[in-house]
Amino acid sequence: MIDNDTLLTAFEDGSTIEELASRYNTSPDTILGILRSTNARGKGVSKKRDQMAEFRRLGFTFEDIGAIYGVSRQAIQQLIPHIKKGNSIDETAIIEQFHAGNTVSALAKMFDMKYYNIRTILLRNGIDVRKKKITKDIESKVINNYLDGMPLSRIKKENELGEHHVRGILKNHKVLFPRDVIPDKIYSALCSRYQAGDNLNDIAMDFKIPKQRVMDIVQDAA
Repeated sequence: MIDNDTLLTAFEDGSTIEELASRYNTSPDTILGILRSTNARGKGVSKKRDQMAEFRRLGFTFEDIGAIYGVSRQAIQQLIPHIKKGNSIDETAIIEQFHAGNTVSALAKMFDMKYYNIRTILLRNGIDVRKKKITKDIESKVINNYLDGMPLSRIKKENELGEHHVRGILKNHKVLFPRDVIPDKIYSALCSRYQAGDNLNDIAMDFKIPKQRVMDIVQDAA
């Protein structure tokens, strides 16, 4: 008879499912079921990446692995996104993370791979990994997109930039974000411009405040 506590301790000490199955003369599925029922998350889940990756290579789904550690499928995907069944690299995940704004160096660390290998995968998939030169025209377009109310997720796609690049452009040009507090002097001047009949788009551009924020301000002041 298998003692669940002993099995759980052995698992958290580093024993694999196959080793435990052999030790207890049972099937890996039986061991997996016990681990699920005991919610074997242990401490420091992120430190168990190698063990998680081994399960993935053995054919377990992200849901299976998440059940073992008592965490969500999404959490497991974040910890071992590059591991597919059969010990192959998930190039799609690497490409998606690159388009999300991560650098090659960041991807190498994220996927526990060499810089050269990440770069090779991106180039093989027709992706230019050279650092994009951000021109004044691109900066102007990003600012206009933002002031027109376009969300950051769409701005980065429209301009083929990472989100950190978009935020950097807006910050460098002192564009106010929705959460920023608008100084009283700017608030008053903005309302005066609107009351004088100025266009909302012109006001948003001049004060570098999102158009929707301008609309909210003038409506509150009315």
